Amino acid sequence: MPTCKNCQTAFEITKDDLNFYAKLSYGPGLEVPPPTFCSNCRLQRRLTYRNEPHLYKNICALCKKPTISLHSPESGYKIFCQDCWWSDKWDPHLYERDFDFNKTFFEQYAEMQKQIPRIGLMNKAAENSEFCNYAGYNKNCYLAVGGSWYSEDCYYGRHYNHCRNCCDCESIKMSELCYESVWGSNLYNCVHCFGSYNSGYCYFSVNLRGCNNCIFCSNLRNKTYYIHNKQATKEEYEKLIAQLLDSNNFSAAVTNYKRFKSQAIYPPSYQTNCENCTGDYLENCKNVQHGSNIFDGEDCKYVVQAEGIKDVMDCSSIGYDHPELYYETINAGTGGFNGKFTFNSWECTNLTYCDTVMNSQDCFGCVSMHNKRNCILNKQYSEEDYKKLRDRIILHMKKTQEYGEFFPITLSPFGYNETSAQDYFPLIREQAIKKGYKWHDDSVLEKSAAEKSDAQSQASLENLCEECRKPFRLTSHELIFYKKINIPSPRKCFFCRHRERFFTRNLPNLFDRTCANCGMKIQTAFSPDRPEKIYCEKCYMQAVQ
Repeated sequence: MPTCKNCQTAFEITKDDLNFYAKLSYGPGLEVPPPTFCSNCRLQRRLTYRNEPHLYKNICALCKKPTISLHSPESGYKIFCQDCWWSDKWDPHLYERDFDFNKTFFEQYAEMQKQIPRIGLMNKAAENSEFCNYAGYNKNCYLAVGGSWYSEDCYYGRHYNHCRNCCDCESIKMSELCYESVWGSNLYNCVHCFGSYNSGYCYFSVNLRGCNNCIFCSNLRNKTYYIHNKQATKEEYEKLIAQLLDSNNFSAAVTNYKRFKSQAIYPPSYQTNCENCTGDYLENCKNVQHGSNIFDGEDCKYVVQAEGIKDVMDCSSIGYDHPELYYETINAGTGGFNGKFTFNSWECTNLTYCDTVMNSQDCFGCVSMHNKRNCILNKQYSEEDYKKLRDRIILHMKKTQEYGEFFPITLSPFGYNETSAQDYFPLIREQAIKKGYKWHDDSVLEKSAAEKSDAQSQASLENLCEECRKPFRLTSHELIFYKKINIPSPRKCFFCRHRERFFTRNLPNLFDRTCANCGMKIQTAFSPDRPEKIYCEKCYMQAVQ
């Protein structure tokens, strides 16, 4: 087995992996070589190119109007607002260059990256949702980030999918009036629920299916009015809910819920309607291996957070409208075909080593372009000349040992602590700098949080986060939401809430354990040092009520 060039850990490359790499070839001698990083190091490298929640006030370099950007003013990048970036008021070909075979590809990309204007946010067709990022077709949403699409009146969450009136949730689909709920679909008025489906008016519960009016319950199926997994009356349910949601009791209820979750029984993984899959948080998937947080995936491997994909490997945050044949890519989708070593690119075909290219095809090494074809380093070519030069560049990159590798960490536009890598692979400043990552000044990150809250609403209340002791604001929209579902307002800031919610989930790794009931060997995303009881599938199904 090869050894990871980054962490020196041995990793496996299978025959199926090699067959997939062969699909990506442009012809003989142009094959994509096998990776030199293990899957975890490949994921970490990609995630350094994704900043979801850290948004900043900036000035559009073209129209000079204030705008919101995922790049801080201190980053040195030239930022265009959405309207200007998509307009014909500027020409990305002005930044074109001929390929220099005396230099490496990444050297030439870095030179162009620093000069060309960047889009402020990845936020498509937003309606009154200017503070959303990696999002699309949302209405009246605020800080709905990380793959939040087709949602309305949703706040402070990641991966909302066709949701309404939800706050502080992650990876929920087709749900409404939910708060602090993680991984579920078709939920209504659920508060602090985890891994649940088709349920309503449930509180502080885990792994429910088809349930209503449940409190502190786990692993129930099609039950109504249950408390601590026991039948209750409607009056008992309503009395307990009134007590738990009282502002004097809610914090203690959350603490009890954490204890309750740690003592519950869990299946080896969260998989719903899946066939021949390994991984966790999978729904309607087929032939997905080592996947995490995927809806509707087929023939995929080493994919984290995806929706409606096929034939995809080593990708993160990809989906919608059935993208197909992608490799080593992040922040891509809304259709598209055959993308590799690319980030921030939607609705494209045959892209290689591109950065923020939209609605385009057959482009190589391009930055900040849309509706283009047959371009290399932003320069236009005929179809014949494009293919000839593309093939020469690939051979050159093979000699320089660049081809087959994602963009290096030194070229990420963000500090490590701004990115999703900090969520999945947390580092302190000294560790990150030693490993070669950039680090963003913490005071600037704090300023970004204050600016977001201030810009959202003038009618806001300032609070002090009980965890990090930093000030945060509650907006008028939030207060209306909390009143609507009758819960007290949070005592922690958005970033502390996000971090706490994120770590309630399993990370995208698989471990060997034994069933806590029968002792059979199982593979699970729950690490061996986790306190939860993990049952094999057979024992778990016997345990559910």
